[in-house]
Amino acid sequence: MADLENVYVILVEPMGEFNVGLAARAVKNFGAAGLRFVRAPLGLAASSLRYSSRGRELLLRASFFASLQDAIEDLDYSVATTARTGGKRDILRQTYRPASILPLINSGKKLGLVFGREDRGLTNDELKLCDLAVTIEASEDYPVFNLSHAVAVLLYYLFTNSQPERRAEKRDLSRLRSVLLDQFDQLMQLSGYPERKREEAWLTLRRIIVRANPEEWELSFMAGTLRYANRALSAEHHPNEGNSG
Repeated sequence: MADLENVYVILVEPMGEFNVGLAARAVKNFGAAGLRFVRAPLGLAASSLRYSSRGRELLLRASFFASLQDAIEDLDYSVATTARTGGKRDILRQTYRPASILPLINSGKKLGLVFGREDRGLTNDELKLCDLAVTIEASEDYPVFNLSHAVAVLLYYLFTNSQPERRAEKRDLSRLRSVLLDQFDQLMQLSGYPERKREEAWLTLRRIIVRANPEEWELSFMAGTLRYANRALSAEHHPNEGNSG
């Protein structure tokens, strides 16, 4: 159990000075790295500072962004939180338990926890930007949390279950993940996989990769395997390329 020093809490269009202040207090309680705001309509209200107690310093040095994409650009992983879960075929809103985040926490990589609007959560486009989506389980009678409560509950779970002593230094693998996913997308195109299903398949693979937290050699091997298959399929479709003259 240790501070969540590589975890950033990202609030999208947060409303209510009280909520913002208490969210900052929770971030301070569990030693998270900091707060980021996306399109914060109220800016930084004086009353938020009052409610934040010793989280005041986090509010004063919080970062403000015009879009979620900008807010997560420098992070290794981004995890959306949502109470609106989907069925098995709704890949975009297929959610996992908070335990799925622990390998990312323990790896020491920079992680963003993205919390949506209290009235309607995150949009589909915002969910697509995130590597994974989690939900906090609660009573079926009323499973929707107040923003500051959701921040506190999720941070508490991660704080008490992370095992930073097992962290191993790893290279930044985001580029390799992108290469593998690009090769997978190319394979779907070359193989004639139905276009309407391509995004769903791509999202599914991305989430599998993030949850598995593979080693560098595993990503490199799989990317190379897909590249080989793509070259073979491309040669099949264009047998005379490179043989002119």
